Parts: sequence; structure tokens; C-alpha cells
Amino acid sequence: MNLKNKIWNLMEYHDDDQGLSKFVDYFFMALIIITLITLILETEKNIRDNYYNVLYLIETTIVIVFSIEYILRLFTSTSSKRFSGKYGRIKFIFSPMGLIDLLAILPFYLTFMSNNLLFLRILRIIRILRLFKSFQYSKSLDKILMIFEKRKDDMFASLMILISLLTITSVGIYYAENEAQPEKFSSILSSMWWSVATLTTVGYGDLYPITTLGKFFGSLSAIFGVGLFAIPTAILASGFSEHESSEIIKCKNCGHIIEK
Repeated sequence: MNLKNKIWNLMEYHDDDQGLSKFVDYFFMALIIITLITLILETEKNIRDNYYNVLYLIETTIVIVFSIEYILRLFTSTSSKRFSGKYGRIKFIFSPMGLIDLLAILPFYLTFMSNNLLFLRILRIIRILRLFKSFQYSKSLDKILMIFEKRKDDMFASLMILISLLTITSVGIYYAENEAQPEKFSSILSSMWWSVATLTTVGYGDLYPITTLGKFFGSLSAIFGVGLFAIPTAILASGFSEHESSEIIKCKNCGHIIEK
């Protein structure tokens, strides 16, 4: 095995038998936890004012490490069958985890290109995406990601149902309540906030129907909302069940189940 393959296997795969690979996983998980802690602490004015240099040094160090990791992953990605071929590295860049790796470091470098406060705030928020990098370093989290990948068509279908119901209830409540409450249900777009709160069964109480037709729509939306979220739950539960079943190994001689 050449050096490029060794680096790729070390950075990408989680082999419990390799002490160095396990150390790399724990090391990057620790960095992710540290960067999230610093993100939280810097929102405290006293901490930010008194320890700004320390927080900035920690952030810079972590970004440098993540940048080196990203470059190594990009350079060695062609060792994988998924990213082999002439455009393998481009495939890696635009893969889900490749994009997360890039977004984990990109905000830091973009801050040097703009002084716009809103833009800088958005970049700080994007830093939270580093949390998703933890999927690369945990088998359990990686398993969840695999199940989402296998069930993406079913999840997309349930999302389309959700969007359809959101649109229908928003339109319905707008026409039912607009004349009675023009300041609250001023448009279909503003009515979507009520639809989201109702379909998710949260019901903040800041907007509520007062007409008979509006209350009817509200009741239907609440009922649909309860059943709606059972769909993705059932899809994921089925995915976990199938994944666990595929991992079961039976002895060829006696047929007994062998724990993997």
C-alpha cells in the first residue's frame, strides 16, 4: 500500500484495530468539541472582551488543522473507488462530506475579504456546520448518515408531502382569516408561520384563527401534523432495522448468529 492510500485510510476509515486511526478520530472529535465551546463562549461579552486573543488563537489553530486535513483528504481522495478517475477530486469537493469539510474552514478565510457585519455574522453561524464533521469520526453517526443516504428518496417524498400541506394550510388559513385579522394574516407568506407552528403541533399562540372556517382549518392542520411526523420516523426506523439485519452474520456450518 502506497503512502497516499495509507493517508486516505487513516483519515477516512474507522478501523478499531488500528491505534493510530482511532487516535485520529478522537483527536478531530476533540477539536470539533473545542471549536463549538469557543463559538459559545465568544457570545459572552465579558469573556469575549477579556479573552479575545486566546479565543482567536484557538480558532486559528483549529482552522489550520482542519485546512491541512481537508488538503490531505482532497489529495488522497482518488484512492477511493467513489472518487477515482479523472474528475475524482472534483467529485470529492462536491460530495456531502466534502462540502461540509470546506464550509468548516471557508468562513474563517472569508472574514478577511469583507467588513460587512451581517456577512460576518452569517459566516460565524456557518461555523456550526463543523458539528457535522463528527459524522466522519464516529461509526454510530456514520451509520445514521448511511441510513439517510439509503432512504433519501423516501425522505424526499415525505418532505414534499410536508411542503404540500404547508402550502395548502397557508392558503386556506389566509382566505379564512384575512378579512377578520388583516394585520395578522396579511398574506399567504405571513400565514406560513402559523402553518409551520400548527403542523409541528407547537402552537405558539401568537397567531390563531377566530372564524369558524379558520378554526376548521386549524383543527385539520393539527391532526395532519401529528400523523405527518410519524412518516419520517417510520422510514428511519425501517432503515435502522434493515441495516441491523444486514450486519447479522450466521455460521455457515451450524447457522448460529455470530456477533459482528
